[in-house]
Order: sequence, then structure tokens, then C-alpha cells
Amino acid sequence: MVVPFARSSLAGPIAALLSILVTLGCLPLPAERMAASTAPQAARASPQITVVLDGDTLHPNVKSVTLRPSESMPLLDRVSHDSLPQGPGFALWLAEPAAPARWQADRGSISVERAGTPARTHYTAPATAGIDRLRIVDDGSPARPLAEIIVLTLIPFEVLRTERIDTYRIGRYPPPLADTAPQARARRSSIDGFVEVTHENRPTRLSSHVRLRDLECKQAHEGYPRYLALDVRILDKLERLTDLLQAEGIPGTALTIMSGYRTPYYNRRIGNRTAWSRHVMGDAADVFVDRDGDGNMDDLDGDGRVSLADAEVLLRFVDALDAESPMVGGASAYPATASHGPFVHLDARGYRARW
Repeated sequence: MVVPFARSSLAGPIAALLSILVTLGCLPLPAERMAASTAPQAARASPQITVVLDGDTLHPNVKSVTLRPSESMPLLDRVSHDSLPQGPGFALWLAEPAAPARWQADRGSISVERAGTPARTHYTAPATAGIDRLRIVDDGSPARPLAEIIVLTLIPFEVLRTERIDTYRIGRYPPPLADTAPQARARRSSIDGFVEVTHENRPTRLSSHVRLRDLECKQAHEGYPRYLALDVRILDKLERLTDLLQAEGIPGTALTIMSGYRTPYYNRRIGNRTAWSRHVMGDAADVFVDRDGDGNMDDLDGDGRVSLADAEVLLRFVDALDAESPMVGGASAYPATASHGPFVHLDARGYRARW
């Protein structure tokens, strides 16, 4: 049997008081209270993992790092920009923390040192070359990563005892530079190792607008694996250039990479006699703007034809970028040939160079 709720003698006065408070605006109307109770909660900001390299904070669209086998890097949670490490090497900064959340890796390992305050977290790369995915996951839904960084574990440079890795021809890198050599001014005068490119991992996105396949050397080789050197600073520079182009109404997808990494062998085959070409070092790209997808530079100056002048328009964007970006480097505009249209070379060598 259901017993009806007995009406209190105070019910009338309380109802009258509530009515007065609503009239005065001290309480919301019942409909407003219901709307407030059923309104969706504000979405929690997605975490933002930022790559730090040698103390420089890279563009937030850069989503990859390169490590040698078993090399470690710090994972920084809830720290200010001023606390970022200034020493050599990579670190990851969780710029937009998510709680409760934790780091998770497919192949590498996560370790926490609790001796200090706060605790220090590190990621250690696998002992063998390949691609690892380092994620921030919600403890409540670990299968759905909130943010992800690609870790490219390198094949150490020392493996290149001949001119080949497996059957893939690399060629010979020049001997180490003397400190007084002009090229020694570059940030990168040697490479740590090579990224292994397979048919399966070619589509891997290294940044918002660059995939691994975009940087492959163009030399003829049957099948996979293939190998390339990569300095992720070139990804930073390409993403910053994309930002400048988008500000002028040019879609980010329009910036096309004509040439990325080149093996020393291929670099000589195409007639480039520069032993320390930045393409060989993995921090250069030849690019053009292709909004219509015809595989050629667009008419950027609006004169009705495609020529060196259009590459020079793109070069001015790179000039503006080098005036502000920490990834300053070399750049030049090149005319069309029988095999390609005009394009711009840019790199992240660490000092301004034009030719």
C-alpha cells in the first residue's frame, strides 16, 4: 500500500516565500532551473602535447620525435613554459593537462621517479628501430587516446658500414667537419641515424600537414624497407609556413613537397655536388603551392602564367618566416625545368643563407 505524503502546515507559507524570491530575481524560474540542470557540461579542453627540442618549443602541429634505441626523454606534466628544459635533446610538454590521465606507449616504456618533488616521468624508446605511439589516455577510457606523439626509433648511423642498409643504397656521407668549416655553423653537421620506411608506415602523419611518405627519397628502389634521415625542425618550419599561407587564404593542403630527404648517392646522381646538402642531412624540403592539384606551382603573382616570379612570391613568405622563427635557415627560388615547375628550397640549418 502506498502511503500519501502528509502535507505539512508549513507548505503554504514556504510556497509563498519561494514565489516572492522568484519575483525578486533571487531564484530562477522552474523552467530555468530545469534547463540549467539538463544543459550539457562544458567540454574539457583536449590535452596538447608540445615537442621541445634543444630548448626550442616546436609548432604545436609537430607530432613526432626521433630517438636512438633505448634513448630516454622527459615527459613534463603541468609545468610552466619557464620550466621547460633548455639542454640538448627532446622533451614532451603536456601544455593542456587532462586529469585524470596518464601516458601510455605501445612499444617503449614509461617510468616515474618518485624520489624528487614533483615526480619525474620519462619515456624510453624501444631497443629496436620502428614506430611507437606515445599517448595521453583518460583513465576512464584508455582505448581512446586524448593526444598522441609518434616516436621514430632510429637505426643508428653506425650501422652504415658500407654504402647500404639492407639492399637500400645510401651512399657515403662526408667525414666529420672541422670546427672552422663554414658548414659547421649549422645546427646539424652529422646525423644520429635513419628512419625505416615500410609500405605499412608510409602514411604515418609526422605533423598536421606532412606524412612520412612525403619525405622519402625519390631514388629508384624496388620494394621496402627504405630509409631516410629526419630533423623534425623541418616539420616545424613547414607548419609555420603553412600558417603564413593560410593567413593569405591559401589552404594548408596546397603546400606540396617536391623533394625531402636525399641519400648522398641520389644527391650526386641528380648532379648536386654539395656534400653537405641540407637534403642529405634531413632538414630541407623543396616546395611549391598547388591549390588546383595539377602537380605544378600556382600562378601566385596573378600575371596569368607560372614562372620563377611565382616561386619568388613564395620565397617572400619564407623570408618573413626566417625573420621571426627560431628555425631560420637557407632558402632560394628555382625556375622550372623540363622535369618540374618552379619551386622554393627551404631548410632549418640554423642560420640565414640565400643564394
